[in-house]
Amino acid sequence: MPVTLKAKLEELCSLKERTKSLEVNLAESEWDDAEAKILREFYHQNQLAYAVAGGKDSYQARIEFIEEKYNTFWRKIWMPHKDEVFDKEVIQVIGSMNGVGEYRDIYGKSNINPNLFTTSGRRKSIRGPDSLALAGGGVFSLLGTVIFYGGPHCYYPETVQCYEKVTGGALMASFAVLILPFFYGMSKFYHTFGMSCNLDNLRTAAQKTDEFLRQHYVEI
Repeated sequence: MPVTLKAKLEELCSLKERTKSLEVNLAESEWDDAEAKILREFYHQNQLAYAVAGGKDSYQARIEFIEEKYNTFWRKIWMPHKDEVFDKEVIQVIGSMNGVGEYRDIYGKSNINPNLFTTSGRRKSIRGPDSLALAGGGVFSLLGTVIFYGGPHCYYPETVQCYEKVTGGALMASFAVLILPFFYGMSKFYHTFGMSCNLDNLRTAAQKTDEFLRQHYVEI
């Protein structure tokens, strides 16, 4: 993974502290020049970050098209149509933000996976769990059908025992059949909850990155 801007600045700060412990005295201006050099080199390679640092743009504004893409319940649960133009822009914006490296998730990772938001990545993430849910629910439904229609039954329940056997089999089959929509519904809940969390993380990352860059602006 490429070294982020924040990682380079942190390494510079760490080096500064080590030189102090070794009683190697360097002028503060030298450290400022070193930091400015790191920033300029980064901004030359990441023009969007430079525009954000200068207040001419913001990642919060740049991710609005992603938020709009998944801004309803239905858009979160169904597979989007493949859109290569949209995907390319997602990769560019999030790639630029990842280069800064300001945001950290609960696991300490600074890299946001753009495939969580691209239409091609979203289609894959939905297709897999949905297929598994349908397959699992289908197996249980088939099992319930076999139990009810394939086993020994009293089709004319003339006794209490026969009636209980038919009723019990029907209830078991009904329960098994309900497993299919239950599994599928859980899959859709997973898609909705997952995308909502991903969007929250993206918003937080955009806000923190905007603030970080504006505190580290230099002209190039």
